Amino acid sequence: MFKKFEEGNKKSMNVLYKDPQKRKPLQKVYTQMGLMEPDWGLVMSYLPLLKSMVGKVLLHCSTTMDRENIYTVGLLGLISATQTFKREARCSFGSYASIRIKGALLDELRRLDWLPRGLRLKVKNFQYKVVQLEQKFGRPLSNEEICNYLHVDRTYGERIKQYAKPIVYVPLDIVHGGDEDDNYPLQEVLADVSQDNGREIFEKKEMWQILRKCLEELPRFSQQLLSLYYVENLRLSEIAKVFQLSESRICQIHSEVIAKLRKRLSAFLQR
Repeated sequence: MFKKFEEGNKKSMNVLYKDPQKRKPLQKVYTQMGLMEPDWGLVMSYLPLLKSMVGKVLLHCSTTMDRENIYTVGLLGLISATQTFKREARCSFGSYASIRIKGALLDELRRLDWLPRGLRLKVKNFQYKVVQLEQKFGRPLSNEEICNYLHVDRTYGERIKQYAKPIVYVPLDIVHGGDEDDNYPLQEVLADVSQDNGREIFEKKEMWQILRKCLEELPRFSQQLLSLYYVENLRLSEIAKVFQLSESRICQIHSEVIAKLRKRLSAFLQR
Protein backbone atom coordinates (compact mmCIF):
# COMPACT_ATOMS: atom_id res chain seq x y z
CA MET A 1 0.00 0.00 0.00
CA PHE A 2 2.77 2.42 0.97
CA LYS A 3 4.74 1.47 -2.16
CA LYS A 4 1.76 2.42 -4.36
CA PHE A 5 1.45 5.73 -2.51
CA GLU A 6 5.17 6.41 -3.01
CA GLU A 7 4.97 5.58 -6.72
CA GLY A 8 1.92 7.85 -7.07
CA ASN A 9 3.86 10.71 -5.50
CA LYS A 10 6.76 10.10 -7.85
CA LYS A 11 4.44 10.20 -10.89
CA SER A 12 2.90 13.47 -9.67
CA MET A 13 6.35 15.03 -9.27
CA ASN A 14 7.31 13.81 -12.74
CA VAL A 15 4.19 15.39 -14.28
CA LEU A 16 4.89 18.72 -12.57
CA TYR A 17 8.52 18.58 -13.74
CA LYS A 18 7.75 17.81 -17.40
CA ASP A 19 4.46 19.67 -17.97
CA PRO A 20 4.61 23.48 -17.45
CA GLN A 21 0.82 23.74 -17.94
CA LYS A 22 0.24 21.59 -14.86
CA ARG A 23 2.49 23.90 -12.84
CA LYS A 24 0.56 27.10 -13.65
CA PRO A 25 -2.07 26.80 -10.86
CA LEU A 26 0.72 26.14 -8.35
CA GLN A 27 2.75 29.09 -9.68
CA LYS A 28 -0.17 31.43 -8.95
CA VAL A 29 -0.43 30.12 -5.39
CA TYR A 30 3.30 30.54 -4.77
CA THR A 31 3.20 34.07 -6.25
CA GLN A 32 0.26 35.06 -4.04
CA MET A 33 2.08 33.74 -0.97
CA GLY A 34 5.33 35.46 -1.94
CA LEU A 35 7.23 32.18 -2.25
CA MET A 36 9.61 30.85 -4.87
CA GLU A 37 8.40 28.04 -7.10
CA PRO A 38 10.06 24.73 -6.13
CA ASP A 39 12.70 23.23 -8.38
CA TRP A 40 10.80 20.10 -9.39
CA GLY A 41 13.89 18.68 -11.10
CA LEU A 42 15.78 18.75 -7.81
CA VAL A 43 12.78 17.29 -6.00
CA MET A 44 12.72 14.37 -8.47
CA SER A 45 16.49 13.81 -8.13
CA TYR A 46 16.41 13.64 -4.33
CA LEU A 47 13.35 11.41 -3.87
CA PRO A 48 15.68 8.42 -3.13
CA LEU A 49 17.27 10.45 -0.31
CA LEU A 50 13.79 11.23 1.05
CA LYS A 51 12.81 7.54 0.91
CA SER A 52 15.99 6.54 2.76
CA MET A 53 15.52 9.13 5.53
CA VAL A 54 11.83 8.30 6.02
CA GLY A 55 12.71 4.60 6.22
CA LYS A 56 15.32 5.26 8.95
CA VAL A 57 12.86 7.37 10.96
CA LEU A 58 10.11 4.75 10.72
CA LEU A 59 12.47 2.08 12.12
CA HIS A 60 12.25 3.85 15.49
CA CYS A 61 8.49 4.49 15.31
CA SER A 62 5.50 2.40 16.24
CA THR A 63 4.06 0.14 13.53
CA THR A 64 0.78 2.03 13.93
CA MET A 65 2.40 5.22 12.62
CA ASP A 66 0.85 6.53 9.40
CA ARG A 67 3.72 5.96 6.92
CA GLU A 68 2.04 7.95 4.17
CA ASN A 69 1.66 10.97 6.43
CA ILE A 70 5.34 10.83 7.48
CA TYR A 71 6.45 10.49 3.83
CA THR A 72 4.30 13.49 2.85
CA VAL A 73 5.80 15.61 5.62
CA GLY A 74 9.32 14.68 4.48
CA LEU A 75 8.37 15.51 0.88
CA LEU A 76 7.17 18.95 1.97
CA GLY A 77 10.52 19.44 3.71
CA LEU A 78 12.34 18.52 0.49
CA ILE A 79 10.17 20.88 -1.58
CA SER A 80 10.79 23.67 0.94
CA ALA A 81 14.56 23.00 0.69
CA THR A 82 14.53 23.66 -3.07
CA GLN A 83 12.81 26.99 -2.42
CA THR A 84 15.21 28.25 0.25
CA PHE A 85 18.54 26.79 -0.93
CA LYS A 86 21.12 29.38 -1.99
CA ARG A 87 23.46 28.33 -4.78
CA GLU A 88 26.33 30.34 -3.38
CA ALA A 89 26.20 28.42 -0.10
CA ARG A 90 29.26 26.34 0.73
CA CYS A 91 27.32 23.13 1.46
CA SER A 92 25.81 20.91 -1.21
CA PHE A 93 22.08 20.74 -1.81
CA GLY A 94 22.03 17.12 -0.60
CA SER A 95 23.38 18.13 2.83
CA TYR A 96 21.00 21.08 3.05
CA ALA A 97 17.99 18.96 1.98
CA SER A 98 18.88 16.30 4.58
CA ILE A 99 18.75 18.91 7.35
CA ARG A 100 15.40 20.32 6.15
CA ILE A 101 13.83 16.87 5.71
CA LYS A 102 15.06 15.69 9.10
CA GLY A 103 13.79 18.87 10.75
CA ALA A 104 10.35 18.48 9.14
CA LEU A 105 10.14 14.82 10.21
CA LEU A 106 11.19 15.54 13.81
CA ASP A 107 8.71 18.41 14.09
CA GLU A 108 5.90 16.12 12.91
CA LEU A 109 6.90 13.31 15.29
CA ARG A 110 6.97 15.77 18.21
CA ARG A 111 3.56 17.08 17.17
CA LEU A 112 2.11 13.56 17.09
CA ASP A 113 3.70 12.56 20.40
CA TRP A 114 1.16 12.87 23.22
CA LEU A 115 3.93 12.96 25.87
CA PRO A 116 5.81 16.18 26.75
CA ARG A 117 9.46 16.16 25.65
CA GLY A 118 10.80 15.98 29.21
CA LEU A 119 8.67 12.95 30.04
CA ARG A 120 9.57 11.30 26.72
CA LEU A 121 13.28 11.66 27.59
CA LYS A 122 12.62 9.96 30.95
CA VAL A 123 10.87 7.07 29.18
CA LYS A 124 13.74 6.64 26.69
CA ASN A 125 16.33 6.77 29.49
CA PHE A 126 14.39 4.14 31.46
CA GLN A 127 14.10 1.86 28.41
CA TYR A 128 17.82 2.27 27.63
CA LYS A 129 18.77 1.23 31.17
CA VAL A 130 16.44 -1.79 31.01
CA VAL A 131 18.04 -2.91 27.71
CA GLN A 132 21.52 -2.57 29.28
CA LEU A 133 20.47 -4.68 32.27
CA GLU A 134 18.96 -7.40 30.08
CA GLN A 135 22.12 -7.51 27.95
CA LYS A 136 24.21 -7.76 31.11
CA PHE A 137 22.21 -10.68 32.56
CA GLY A 138 21.44 -12.26 29.18
CA ARG A 139 17.73 -12.70 29.90
CA PRO A 140 14.50 -10.67 30.25
CA LEU A 141 14.04 -9.20 33.72
CA SER A 142 10.84 -9.12 35.74
CA ASN A 143 9.28 -5.82 36.81
CA GLU A 144 10.45 -6.39 40.36
CA GLU A 145 14.06 -6.98 39.30
CA ILE A 146 14.07 -3.88 37.06
CA CYS A 147 12.80 -1.69 39.92
CA ASN A 148 15.36 -3.14 42.34
CA TYR A 149 18.34 -2.64 40.00
CA LEU A 150 17.27 0.88 38.98
CA HIS A 151 16.37 1.85 42.57
CA VAL A 152 12.84 2.99 41.71
CA ASP A 153 9.54 2.02 43.30
CA ARG A 154 7.13 -0.30 41.52
CA THR A 155 4.52 2.42 40.94
CA TYR A 156 7.06 4.56 39.07
CA GLY A 157 8.16 1.60 36.92
CA GLU A 158 4.57 0.73 35.99
CA ARG A 159 3.82 4.37 35.16
CA ILE A 160 6.86 4.62 32.86
CA LYS A 161 5.81 1.39 31.10
CA GLN A 162 2.33 2.83 30.55
CA TYR A 163 3.84 5.99 29.06
CA ALA A 164 5.98 3.88 26.71
CA LYS A 165 2.94 2.15 25.18
CA PRO A 166 1.98 3.53 21.76
CA ILE A 167 -1.28 5.41 21.31
CA VAL A 168 -3.27 4.14 18.33
CA TYR A 169 -5.61 6.57 16.55
CA VAL A 170 -8.46 4.92 14.65
CA PRO A 171 -10.61 7.01 12.25
CA LEU A 172 -14.29 6.91 13.19
CA ASP A 173 -15.33 6.66 9.56
CA ILE A 174 -13.39 3.41 9.05
CA VAL A 175 -15.63 0.60 7.76
CA HIS A 176 -16.05 -2.32 10.15
CA GLY A 177 -17.45 -5.77 9.44
CA GLY A 178 -16.61 -8.81 7.36
CA ASP A 179 -19.53 -9.28 4.98
CA GLU A 180 -20.63 -6.66 2.48
CA ASP A 181 -24.09 -6.52 4.05
CA ASP A 182 -22.61 -5.99 7.53
CA ASN A 183 -20.17 -3.19 6.66
CA TYR A 184 -20.76 -0.09 8.76
CA PRO A 185 -18.67 2.87 9.98
CA LEU A 186 -17.10 2.63 13.43
CA GLN A 187 -18.87 5.82 14.54
CA GLU A 188 -22.22 4.00 14.29
CA VAL A 189 -21.04 1.25 16.64
CA LEU A 190 -19.22 3.13 19.40
CA ALA A 191 -21.31 4.46 22.26
CA ASP A 192 -21.13 8.19 22.98
CA VAL A 193 -20.26 8.30 26.69
CA SER A 194 -20.94 12.04 26.78
CA GLN A 195 -24.64 11.38 26.03
CA ASP A 196 -27.06 9.96 28.60
CA ASN A 197 -28.95 6.79 27.75
CA GLY A 198 -32.71 6.39 28.26
CA ARG A 199 -32.36 5.05 31.80
CA GLU A 200 -30.07 7.87 32.92
CA ILE A 201 -32.39 10.51 31.41
CA PHE A 202 -35.38 9.00 33.24
CA GLU A 203 -33.48 8.78 36.56
CA LYS A 204 -32.36 12.42 36.30
CA LYS A 205 -35.89 13.54 35.47
CA GLU A 206 -37.27 11.61 38.44
CA MET A 207 -34.57 13.08 40.70
CA TRP A 208 -35.47 16.63 39.64
CA GLN A 209 -39.16 15.93 40.36
CA ILE A 210 -38.32 14.61 43.84
CA LEU A 211 -36.04 17.59 44.53
CA ARG A 212 -38.74 20.05 43.41
CA LYS A 213 -41.27 18.38 45.71
CA CYS A 214 -38.84 18.57 48.64
CA LEU A 215 -38.19 22.26 47.94
CA GLU A 216 -41.91 23.04 47.83
CA GLU A 217 -42.35 21.47 51.28
CA LEU A 218 -39.72 23.79 52.81
CA PRO A 219 -40.77 26.93 54.72
CA ARG A 220 -40.95 30.11 52.61
CA PHE A 221 -37.94 31.60 54.39
CA SER A 222 -35.77 28.58 53.51
CA GLN A 223 -36.92 28.70 49.88
CA GLN A 224 -36.01 32.41 49.62
CA LEU A 225 -32.60 31.78 51.20
CA LEU A 226 -31.78 28.98 48.73
CA SER A 227 -33.03 31.08 45.80
CA LEU A 228 -30.84 34.05 46.76
CA TYR A 229 -27.78 31.85 47.27
CA TYR A 230 -28.03 29.40 44.32
CA VAL A 231 -30.05 31.36 41.76
CA GLU A 232 -29.14 35.01 42.42
CA ASN A 233 -25.55 34.03 43.44
CA LEU A 234 -25.54 36.33 46.48
CA ARG A 235 -22.93 35.82 49.19
CA LEU A 236 -24.02 34.81 52.68
CA SER A 237 -23.05 38.26 53.99
CA GLU A 238 -25.35 39.91 51.41
CA ILE A 239 -28.21 37.53 52.25
CA ALA A 240 -27.74 38.37 55.95
CA LYS A 241 -28.30 42.05 55.15
CA VAL A 242 -31.49 41.23 53.20
CA PHE A 243 -32.99 39.31 56.14
CA GLN A 244 -31.36 41.58 58.76
CA LEU A 245 -29.67 38.65 60.47
CA SER A 246 -26.04 37.86 61.24
CA GLU A 247 -23.94 36.04 58.68
CA SER A 248 -23.27 33.18 61.10
CA ARG A 249 -27.04 32.70 61.61
CA ILE A 250 -27.65 32.60 57.85
CA CYS A 251 -24.82 30.09 57.46
CA GLN A 252 -26.38 27.93 60.20
CA ILE A 253 -29.84 28.03 58.60
CA HIS A 254 -28.37 27.20 55.21
CA SER A 255 -26.59 24.13 56.62
CA GLU A 256 -29.78 22.97 58.37
CA VAL A 257 -31.85 23.33 55.18
CA ILE A 258 -29.30 21.37 53.10
CA ALA A 259 -29.20 18.62 55.75
CA LYS A 260 -33.03 18.37 55.66
CA LEU A 261 -33.04 18.15 51.86
CA ARG A 262 -30.44 15.39 51.88
CA LYS A 263 -32.43 13.45 54.46
CA ARG A 264 -35.67 13.75 52.47
CA LEU A 265 -33.98 12.80 49.19
CA SER A 266 -32.43 9.74 50.82
CA ALA A 267 -35.85 8.72 52.15
CA PHE A 268 -37.39 9.03 48.67
CA LEU A 269 -34.56 7.06 47.04
CA GLN A 270 -34.84 4.19 49.54
CA ARG A 271 -38.53 3.63 48.74
